[in-house]
Amino acid sequence: TLQGLFEKILTRGGLLTWMMNSPERVWLMQVVTTFFDFIKEESAKNIRYQIKDLIATIDQMQYHRIPIEINQSIYAENGVNFITAHSSKGLEFKHVFLIGCSSNQWERKRAGGDNFKFPDTLVESVEENKLEEERRLFYVAMTRAKEYLYLSFPASDDNGKALEASQFIAEVLENPIVEKQNIHLPDEEVIQYQSEILLSLTLPEIKLMDEEYLKEALKNYKMSVTHLNKYLNCPLRFYFENVIKVPSARSESMGFGNAVHHAMDQLFKKMNEFQEKEFPSIEYFLSAFHFGMKMYHSHFTKKEFERRSEYGDEFLPKLYNHYKKEWSKNVITEYAVNGAEYEGVPLSGKLDKIEFEGKNLVNVIDYKTGKSDNGKKKLNPPSEKDPNGGDYWRQILFYKILLDSDKKKGFDMVSGELDFLEPDKSGVFVKIKVPIDPTSLSIVKEQIKDTYKKIMNFEFTQGCGKEDCQWCTFVKYSYKGEDLVMEENEEV
Repeated sequence: TLQGLFEKILTRGGLLTWMMNSPERVWLMQVVTTFFDFIKEESAKNIRYQIKDLIATIDQMQYHRIPIEINQSIYAENGVNFITAHSSKGLEFKHVFLIGCSSNQWERKRAGGDNFKFPDTLVESVEENKLEEERRLFYVAMTRAKEYLYLSFPASDDNGKALEASQFIAEVLENPIVEKQNIHLPDEEVIQYQSEILLSLTLPEIKLMDEEYLKEALKNYKMSVTHLNKYLNCPLRFYFENVIKVPSARSESMGFGNAVHHAMDQLFKKMNEFQEKEFPSIEYFLSAFHFGMKMYHSHFTKKEFERRSEYGDEFLPKLYNHYKKEWSKNVITEYAVNGAEYEGVPLSGKLDKIEFEGKNLVNVIDYKTGKSDNGKKKLNPPSEKDPNGGDYWRQILFYKILLDSDKKKGFDMVSGELDFLEPDKSGVFVKIKVPIDPTSLSIVKEQIKDTYKKIMNFEFTQGCGKEDCQWCTFVKYSYKGEDLVMEENEEV
């Protein structure tokens, strides 16, 4: 897909390495993330979005002067924030310097940008509306100041042509309580200022911006089981993917898994709508799957979409017929928990299905797409070889802690279950029930507390060191200044 291509250009093409070693890495990351989000949005609109479509879109946007607004989420607490008047809405500062307050930058700026002519009867009202819109924006920018407001404009442009102040400044000065003070910078000060800018380019790199970025990124952080597993497997991976959020493409397997999950959810929701609580037909089940495939179409290339759709049509009827008489009907699906907290650690999660085994006694079921042979390995408890235990083992215990901390329903989770929706090599559908014991529960509770503490302390420097770890490989090569070379068919 176009997203997948962009991700490979970013990682294999060396852009990410260059960005992470740049003193402007925070700004660059926000720019790239904004552009990647734009690609994802456009791909979601058009099921066959390709490079030529993206280039055509950008050409049109450039021609019509339509910018992509930057998703700037990081602002330093101490320092100078450079922001546009539009972006300043909702913010306040002790000192505000409103620069470039000349007429050509405000009331006259957009007047020459129209590429079509309005009828004479409309020109006056249109111009008045544009002027009023600019006046309101100027007012918004001014009122960002808590105590001190400075308005400035250049006396001339780069060609020496005289410039005049915006009429909005004149309107402000008409107020009798405003004290006017004109300050003209001497040429010597301007030259000194320009020389300091040139000298500052040679100053050593300061990494304090990273700390501000991390503080902002983790400001309202809630731990999910996905985050816990990822950090325990490799803190570097968690750092790149969940803290600084290096853009990543939507994958084929993720899209397929989402579509199958959607079909299962809709199957049980429809069953609950019937008074007799009867499951709908196989045709309804498959239509829900195909609707899910269309929802997540941007995850697939054309061939991937066709292949995965055919595969779903093949195994989902078998799944339906195999479990139709066994499936419990006393269930709720897609149960979300957002406000839970365990010993000071905010927790969140969404459970695929909850089966009731008594008044409040429940069995939590998590759907898995993919082969069960690989999944079984992740159900092992801690051992010498794997002191943290498997991801699926930890996931079930995390859900127990999550529900115990959730005050909404008071569910008592007595067991968890992994439901592998795809058949194994022998064509058998596999479910594995995981009992909950106090010893395992205490281990995961400590993992939650210890991991959260490390995340809040920004302990991300130590990677897992595994040869197949993308981010350990990236750090190993990029920070030594070596070229990251991979074979054409090698997986990142």
